[in-house]
Amino acid sequence: KNKKIVKYIINCGIRDPNILSSLIDEGIDITTADIIYIIHKWSNDIDNFVDLLKICLDQDIVNVTDSEVITLLHQIEYEMSDQQQKRYITLLCSYSRKKKYCGRILNKFTESMLKSSACSLIYDVISHDFYLDLHGSTKDLLKQLPNLKDDLLVIFKENFNMNDNDEIIDSDDDGQGNLKGFIAYSDEEESVSDLVDTDNSINEEDASDSSDVWEDIE
Repeated sequence: KNKKIVKYIINCGIRDPNILSSLIDEGIDITTADIIYIIHKWSNDIDNFVDLLKICLDQDIVNVTDSEVITLLHQIEYEMSDQQQKRYITLLCSYSRKKKYCGRILNKFTESMLKSSACSLIYDVISHDFYLDLHGSTKDLLKQLPNLKDDLLVIFKENFNMNDNDEIIDSDDDGQGNLKGFIAYSDEEESVSDLVDTDNSINEEDASDSSDVWEDIE
């Protein structure tokens, strides 16, 4: 029965992943493997496949945090340029939710590459803004890439802003969670009044007048 449904969907002439989402919502048994197979059959090339896959990811009917799904997506056979391959892998990583899963995807797709090529690709992928929004730490990512861990850490330190915990942080972050160029005072630090020059301090009469002004404003 499932094979008949898949065959019908492939041949129905409507190549829209939203239909798959609707059928699943109606209780039709379509597995993730079926979905990947269907959009592969619908696609003429890798660019078309990536566009259809993105819709499936948006509809949450394909989950790239699943190791078996990552394997299935890795087995998709297309002639790909380096740029197309990078786009494909970047898309998958951007939907990985956690740095751990991002590392798992990168490990799968780079396992047969030369170390230099793999490191270059990984650097390019995680240079995208989405990486900082993934849950977890860069250590979680590197644990999934044991053969590249040391080389990647060197590249990261040379090219990214990193804190004392070897975590990649925003380029405008000072490593303590504050924006560069801004002074952050703690409760134990000097108060603003302590920073006022004593030669320019307000006398008691002026201070009284000033308090009246603030009361008026309030």
